[in-house]
Amino acid sequence: MRGVVSAGMVCALEQLGLLNVFDAIYGASAGAAIASYFAAGQATYATSIYYENVNNRHFISLLRPFVGKPLISFNYLIDHVGIYEKILDCDAAIKSNVSLNLIATSLDAGHTKALTGFRDRAELIEALRASLRIPIFGGPPVLFRGERFVDGSLLEPVPMSAALDDGCTHVLALVSNHGGYPNLVLRVLDRFVVAPYLSRFRRELAENYLRRRRALDDSRGTCPGGGADPIMAEVCRIELAVESAIVGRLETSRYRLIAGAKAGMQRAFEVLTGTKPQLVEVIQAYTKKPKA
Repeated sequence: MRGVVSAGMVCALEQLGLLNVFDAIYGASAGAAIASYFAAGQATYATSIYYENVNNRHFISLLRPFVGKPLISFNYLIDHVGIYEKILDCDAAIKSNVSLNLIATSLDAGHTKALTGFRDRAELIEALRASLRIPIFGGPPVLFRGERFVDGSLLEPVPMSAALDDGCTHVLALVSNHGGYPNLVLRVLDRFVVAPYLSRFRRELAENYLRRRRALDDSRGTCPGGGADPIMAEVCRIELAVESAIVGRLETSRYRLIAGAKAGMQRAFEVLTGTKPQLVEVIQAYTKKPKA
């Protein structure tokens, strides 16, 4: 749910008409969904998914694991919301002039891969399912082109390596949080639940997963305005100020989610235009009126 912040940032890119200034888009996990809608020209439309369509028990339910079902239902997001409520224009995303790359973690190869070059809607949907699939809490691995994949952000919270490996010289990184380390409960889950699960496939997967915080720290480029990293790429990083409220991973409050989207959108406008505009109300145009 924290992806609503970066969704607001992508909304700003779309409102500024910047889609076609990029050669490629890379998204992992929740970012893969937003990347797909952005490539299709539907980023603003998709931002409202967080506070209209998935902030409910159909998507997140703490009781579901007790009946043998995943805590988070990505099938609901993809097979219901994406088809019947906030329809993803798969053809537009596939045919976009901007290359769409969805990052997923290969359990067979032991590292992340950029899933791209989709032949049809079915391939795009399965790649999206693979990038989103949180292990254990989101269901079993997804088989895509003969490999088993899970959440693309497991090893690389900000998917910059794939872009740099592809030779990108200028990278705009959108970050939904500003670092820090997880609380005790999350650290316990990481070490004693998620890491042992990953080690069943490859030991190095578990080791790299536990080091992923360092990967997040290493991804921190310069302040807005760019700067050279060790491989000579200019990196501009957009993230919220430290004092800004952080949307929780399982947040369902419509109010907080809208606030997160607006905060991300305004921050992107500030960085890219050098101004501090009043909160843009364009997000509200895509929201329904709350039920009485």
